[in-house]
Amino acid sequence: MTTMDVEEQLQRMNLTSLDQLGVAMQSQPSQRENLREDQIENSEGGYVWAVNDLNRVRRFLILGTTGGSFYASEKTLTMENAKALIDIIEKGNGALILREIVEISLDGRAPNQNSTLFALALCARSRNHNF
Repeated sequence: MTTMDVEEQLQRMNLTSLDQLGVAMQSQPSQRENLREDQIENSEGGYVWAVNDLNRVRRFLILGTTGGSFYASEKTLTMENAKALIDIIEKGNGALILREIVEISLDGRAPNQNSTLFALALCARSRNHNF
């Protein structure tokens, strides 16, 4: 990046110098600050917006939990997602889960079917068969 490119970028951000950029960056809140009441604490002590159970399940069906994440182990993520699945099924919304499983699977949105098969097994095991 040339000096001219940097100057153009600063102008777009309404800044005149790199010093102003440093001040602007320092004034940004930290992730460890709870900015709004609807934020929750994540596993590393930062604050994030909560994801509802259905969105959590969609992420699980598409991405799975293989290898875990930087912040949580594969086992922890799988258990959290299983709990979200079970909660939805027990509330009588198993048909919604089945619909998501079929759509994600048939659309080829998941790189593998491990999570979809796991979710399908939880649906089959459920005592609530109002699908």
